[in-house]
Amino acid sequence: QQRREDQINEIEYTIQSKQKMAQQRREDQILRFKEAIVIADSLGIKKREDATGLIKSSQMNLDIITATTPLYYAGTMSLKAEIKTLENRVSDDPFITCLRNLQEKLSRLRSIKSDDPFISGLRDLQEQHALLRSFKFSVKGMHSVKVDQAAYPPKFHIKPNRRLIVSLGTVVGLFLGIFLVFFVSFIQNQKEAHSA
Repeated sequence: QQRREDQINEIEYTIQSKQKMAQQRREDQILRFKEAIVIADSLGIKKREDATGLIKSSQMNLDIITATTPLYYAGTMSLKAEIKTLENRVSDDPFITCLRNLQEKLSRLRSIKSDDPFISGLRDLQEQHALLRSFKFSVKGMHSVKVDQAAYPPKFHIKPNRRLIVSLGTVVGLFLGIFLVFFVSFIQNQKEAHSA
């Protein structure tokens, strides 16, 4: 819900910014037209037809300076009509690009009644929640421990096996003793062989 409100605020801010800039552009256009009227008045251009002679004579200079025709060639009558239209304009909204798309998105966001479909993983959690709630437990039949078989004392010791330990100890000790005697004898023979 907070993310949706943040998007709404961002779109509203963008729309207001675009509307403000469109109004500023309209005021700038009015200023350009007023300036062009002053130039057209000084040249004596009342209508576009009056400017045809000027256009032909200055076509070479105009092509060098700019590729578009200056505003004052439209004539004072045309420019005054443009200014009047711009000043009487009630709303700049139809002339703002992408404004209707933003308004449509804003309207769609405001019409959302529930944010559930837009929350990732929510449906899985709801499904797990419903599954867990569907389990039925009977408190009467529940016990902390279920005894499968009664405990009984063993008849004989399983570990440690004392006979095995004593037998293995005796055999291993005997072999180690014999090996140690042979090893010591081998070392003494080697010393005698090297000293001679």
